[in-house]
Amino acid sequence: MFGSKVHKTPIVLLLIIINYKLYSDDIKTNLAIKAGGSVGHSSEEFFDKYFQEINRSTVFTPESGLGPAFIFSVFARYNVYQDFKIAFGVERFQLSFNERFSRDFANTGQFAGFISEDIRINENVFNLNLEYRPYSQMQFRSYFGGGLLLSRFDMLWRENIEPIPLGDLRTGGIVYDEVIYKLGFTFYSGVELDFDRYYVKNLFRGLILELKVNYNPKNDQFFEFYKGQFRGKDEVFDSKVGLNNLYLLLSFGLNLDLYHNKASQEN
Repeated sequence: MFGSKVHKTPIVLLLIIINYKLYSDDIKTNLAIKAGGSVGHSSEEFFDKYFQEINRSTVFTPESGLGPAFIFSVFARYNVYQDFKIAFGVERFQLSFNERFSRDFANTGQFAGFISEDIRINENVFNLNLEYRPYSQMQFRSYFGGGLLLSRFDMLWRENIEPIPLGDLRTGGIVYDEVIYKLGFTFYSGVELDFDRYYVKNLFRGLILELKVNYNPKNDQFFEFYKGQFRGKDEVFDSKVGLNNLYLLLSFGLNLDLYHNKASQEN
């Protein structure tokens, strides 16, 4: 898995785009559905402090990190003027971190039991973007976009200590249970590649490749719970650290044209 520095990037594995027309030929709507997993995300600052201050096991160093994320998102795009579209949607990220490690008591080297950590994160990211598609009538069509993000970040961190030695300052319990809202921004670029022998009646129109960057800084006092549990460390745990500030989403999928396929079947 991962060592003391966890600096990873999530990758969306599946992208499906469904095209259909709304109201008239001059107004087109594009619905994009993404689902997939990840290999990680930017969380180095958080886990640097975690492994330096919380997990200081003298028996072994666990190879831990935030587990693979499940990602699901839905986007809708509307033509607003010539090659420009307004895109809005929501992305949902689900992540978890679990580990159980041994510890000594008061840094004496004497075995004192085990500590279990369980972190679960649910994040909903709302997007409002402006997209530019300069080559909408060509077989290979590139597009670019960017806009604002609003993130609803829900994190629950539980700690269990077994047993708690007499005189130990560590208590265990709910370390962090908060919902925070943060603004950010996103940029993305992609290309749609139509098949050489694409006909209007075909369902499968072509392939899609897209790279998307979400920057949504989430800095908070994630370690404030530990104030008073480590001698001389209150200032360390009172400071804010960042977690999941950056996502890099790489998508690959199929372009499906349901409108024209349905129309050809009716004719």
